[in-house]
Amino acid sequence: MKQRHRISILVIIAAFLVTSCATTSISFLNNPEIKLSSFNKIMVFAPFQDISWRKSMESYFVEEFTKKGKNAVSSIEIVSPLKTYTNEEFNTLLMNAGIDAVISIIVVDAYTDQAYIPQTSTTTGSARAYGNTVYGQSRTTTSGGYYVSKPRVKFEVNLFETKTGILAWKATAFTAGNAFADTNTLFRSLATKVVEEYIVQP
Repeated sequence: MKQRHRISILVIIAAFLVTSCATTSISFLNNPEIKLSSFNKIMVFAPFQDISWRKSMESYFVEEFTKKGKNAVSSIEIVSPLKTYTNEEFNTLLMNAGIDAVISIIVVDAYTDQAYIPQTSTTTGSARAYGNTVYGQSRTTTSGGYYVSKPRVKFEVNLFETKTGILAWKATAFTAGNAFADTNTLFRSLATKVVEEYIVQP
């Protein structure tokens, strides 16, 4: 029973060690003439060619805004990626949907950093004595000795007032993931940080 309990603990630790994670740092400026708290409904717009990426990024932002008590909607629910709109048509869509601000997320740069994982060896063994003779066995486990890629993405985030088209808030962000991070991990980290910084503004 103790052995099973020990194995379970090791499995949990191993799972924790390989969990994907990412951190985001951000710098921003806000237009002092506009109160961000005055916006009642924000449309999240991530103009990615990859539709799945667009859906993921926008959904994470909507989720984070909702957690903070802000009304937000994904652009893909309002603006079809299959149609090209004139400025007038686009503005009419926003007006009919009650959108008073649009936040856009653009990828500025994306690359990976290579990191070397040093090789380590662990030896375990056991021994038994039979009379004057000792019998033993050992096993050596080797890990590491390879390179891993860590994703890095730079974003630009802009918030526009729908009625006037004025830039109300602008941010640049850098998101760094570990070797197990995928796009969803990076997108969620960005959304969490951006919305957190947005909410604390007046």
